[in-house]
Amino acid sequence: MAAAAILKMPLFLGALMIMAMFLSSQGEVLYKIGCFAGVRTASTTIAREGARVRIWGFLTERS
Repeated sequence: MAAAAILKMPLFLGALMIMAMFLSSQGEVLYKIGCFAGVRTASTTIAREGARVRIWGFLTERS
């Protein structure tokens, strides 16, 4: 259900949602679903945005 909601949203809203959920117990799973959705889309702009989200998530996870 959450995955479907993320897929239907504009990516920046999806990214914000993923970042928020990343802090919760299920965040890891939803974060990966969001990244997968970013990679799947045909738009290179959205794919690049997905990569930015992935990098941001990696950096915040380490700090």
